[in-house]
Amino acid sequence: PLMPFDGAIYAAGRREGRTQVLKLSADNTATSVKRLLWSYPFEAYPLAEPIIVAPVGSGTRVCVIESHAPFDSGGLLWCLSADDGHALWKQPLAKASVGPAVDAKQVVVWSSPDLLQTFDLANGASMWKKSIAGSRAVGAPTIASNIVFAATETHLVALDGPTGKLLWKVLLSKKPTSGPFVEGQHVIFPHGDQHALHSIVDGALLSSRPATDESDGWPIPNDVGTPATPRVALKGRVYFGTTQGTVICLGADSP
Repeated sequence: PLMPFDGAIYAAGRREGRTQVLKLSADNTATSVKRLLWSYPFEAYPLAEPIIVAPVGSGTRVCVIESHAPFDSGGLLWCLSADDGHALWKQPLAKASVGPAVDAKQVVVWSSPDLLQTFDLANGASMWKKSIAGSRAVGAPTIASNIVFAATETHLVALDGPTGKLLWKVLLSKKPTSGPFVEGQHVIFPHGDQHALHSIVDGALLSSRPATDESDGWPIPNDVGTPATPRVALKGRVYFGTTQGTVICLGADSP
């Protein structure tokens, strides 16, 4: 998985037999040698799984979840320096984890299928936990305007970021297919071939609209594999990972 952040592309996955996070220059004049700005190889844990959720970043910090096999055994939430990649802190997660989401002060994860947990971005200290009983998490949470939004198979919830106080909780008519995101005054999540729009104020359903289909017609070399990660855009170029572990950059001037 990839993340565009602070003018660079961050890639997480397996490299040289180790689970790693890499920071890659987005400068189109950089050579292959200078493209890699830094890499952080995680501890050689024998049951480490490939990272399947993109890192998230805020300020000079990048957070990522390292999973361990079996998937429901939990993993580690890592916070790395965006400047040079050194580890700032880590926190163990109890069970199968989803996320994270981050803002300037905190990082939020589903630390188990029904438990939201927030950590201080500065030092990794646990800030609050909130159980969303009766259903399972779907996708990563998101943070906007000091409010945490999260979806389960049956509900959409909003919580106060600093305290974890439940602000509202609404029953969903359809199961989401990924976590929510915020666009203006709307909380949006996909389900099937639709995007549902809910009010950011009280969670009321406002409307549904068709999902936008992304083209799969990008011209890429045959020997690098097929696209395997969501595409991310930065500075007019599109980046994605392939089935052979290659990061591809596509642009109008160099397809």
